[in-house]
This record gives sequence, structure tokens and C-alpha cells, in this order.
Amino acid sequence: MFEYAALYGIAERNGMMPSIESNALLTQLFAIPSSIANQNEWNRSGYNFYSIEKCCIYVDELNHLPANQNTILKGFFQSWRYFDHVRNDIRNHFRFHPYIADTALSTLRTIFSSLANKDATLVGVHVRRDDMLSTGAQNYGFTAADVAYFHRAMNYFRQKYTPLRFVVSGDDIHWAERYLNAPDVLFIRYDFRIDLAILCHCHHVIMSTGSYGWWAGYLSHGEVVYYKYWPRPDSYFSQEFKFSDYFYPSWIGM
Repeated sequence: MFEYAALYGIAERNGMMPSIESNALLTQLFAIPSSIANQNEWNRSGYNFYSIEKCCIYVDELNHLPANQNTILKGFFQSWRYFDHVRNDIRNHFRFHPYIADTALSTLRTIFSSLANKDATLVGVHVRRDDMLSTGAQNYGFTAADVAYFHRAMNYFRQKYTPLRFVVSGDDIHWAERYLNAPDVLFIRYDFRIDLAILCHCHHVIMSTGSYGWWAGYLSHGEVVYYKYWPRPDSYFSQEFKFSDYFYPSWIGM
């Protein structure tokens, strides 16, 4: 998603036409315009290549690509600065296909129907742990949000909104059920597509770590809370990470 959004934003700034492969995974999830998802195969001859190796640092050079030359972008583009100027377009392109959106909206309607107060605020909570806790990820500088963070973030919303419900999804739902269970907490277990659609449709979002939760926050329309101890300080990952380039300015770090 970062790659597509950055491609679109960089192309717009350079007066170029963005293009991706017609069978790209994103086209199976989202309503990507056919005018962009239009490549059956790549003929790479005659293209300039720009490769960004550091994942979470904005590179302004990409706003000044050579004119009248085809360009292939490769690497990591995990910064809102590449595409926030076309945010409305990105939201429109990242509309879920009906088979995903319908299930997500049906789930949310069921949640609301079970509540005594239909005006309750829904806060989506994403828990990501499995890959963040691997030895390689830990050595590199990844961290997993801890229990204390989730409790701080949830209490922040509890103090602001009444009534409310937390809708929790993630890759370790058993851990979440053990440590985050409360009368105002609901747990969902679909797949990564439907879970993301549900999180995006909540009023507010509590992120964990990684790009999945990041996009749940960016595509939502409310407050977003993020775990501010990712990456681990003084790690290799921290050397290619700039907080102001990765985390959106209005988001709240805890």
C-alpha cells in the first residue's frame, strides 16, 4: 500500500502517469483504477531506476525526476509525505471491493445492534506480535507493543467517549483475549482483508506496530494512537527511521 500510494503521489508531483501490474495483489482488495493497473508485463528497457533502501525516511529527490523519461521506483516508501497531498485520491483508490466491505459493514451493524446505545463510539485496536517477536526482527530493532501501551491507549479513549466499544483484531488474538479482555472489548477473527476493512470503518484507531496498523489509522477518519517505542532506540532499524516522516503529525504517540 505504501508503494502504491507513494507511486501515485510522486507521479502527480512530477506530472507523470502512474502504472502498476494489472494482477497486483492490491487490485484484488481495492478499487484501483484500471487506467493505473494496466500493465500485463514489464518491458524494463529504457527505464530509469530509483531504489530507496531506507524504509521510513522521506527522500525529496523523488519529487524532481527527469522529465520525459520512464521511471521505475523500487524499494521502501513508508512515509506519508510522498502522498498526503493526494490523500483524497488515495482513500478513493483504497476502497475495498464489495465482497470485503459488505462483510465488514455487516459485522459493524451486528456490533451496533447489540448495544443499548446505538451512538456508541467504536475504537479499532490492532495487535501485531508474531513476526515482531522473532529473533531476527528483535535483533534488527523491531518491537511489539506491550500490555501497558494498550491499556494507556484504551483508557485515553475511555476518558473521552461514553459509551464506546473496542474492536480488537490481530495476529495473536489469544494474547489479546488474555490481556485486553474487558466488558467494553470485542474480538474479531476474519482474515487480514476483512479485519483491515473493519478497523478502517471504526471511529478511531489504536495502532500496534508495522504498516498494517498504520494504514488502518490513515484510512480512518478519527483519532489515531501509535506505539512510540518502535523501533527500538539505538538499533540498526532506528538508523533508517525518522519519526516525523513515518508517523502522521496529528497522531498521538504513547
